[in-house]
Amino acid sequence: MINDSVTLQPSHFGALLIGRQASMLSGFTYSVLDSCETEIGKIEWPNMSQATNARLRWNSDPAKGEVSIFHLGRRYGVQHEYLTRSWVNDTRYYLKDGDQVKATAELRCAPGFFSRSKLHLVLPFPAEFVRRRQFFKGRLELQGPSGLVGSVADRAPFMTRREVIADLPDSLDIPTKMFVLFLALHRFQTQA
Repeated sequence: MINDSVTLQPSHFGALLIGRQASMLSGFTYSVLDSCETEIGKIEWPNMSQATNARLRWNSDPAKGEVSIFHLGRRYGVQHEYLTRSWVNDTRYYLKDGDQVKATAELRCAPGFFSRSKLHLVLPFPAEFVRRRQFFKGRLELQGPSGLVGSVADRAPFMTRREVIADLPDSLDIPTKMFVLFLALHRFQTQA
């Protein structure tokens, strides 16, 4: 039986955000809701993502290769660039408001065939995304230097449309929380 009606648990760090897949046939558009389940924004992946330093360019307009985060009528772009050139690239992600960088994260690949990559939030504060095993559910915790600072987890083990709950500190503004939500969704989808 598919379980789509799970109640929200109280937040430990701040106001909860919910990322809900727009359609079960497309995992590339998510509505972002507050804890009252009112839509406050969207996260949209492009048809073809393009790194800012890509050698092969298929988008003439760089904005067409960015992930878009919409909040209160504003668009924020998520750009990425490759830090290395190998079979699996180290990658840096930026949340940009126009020309201003609001947040940064890095995906670092460990050497070795069976090694897992590590995803780190660099700005606005340092934290590592740590995968926690749960029965048929994805869960990532943000571990800072002083301990747990937030988490993003699937709402239920079986869903017709993916829903994740982000429990993040109130010190982050909503677009930055949505950036963290994007990073977690990207990690869940790619298993990078």
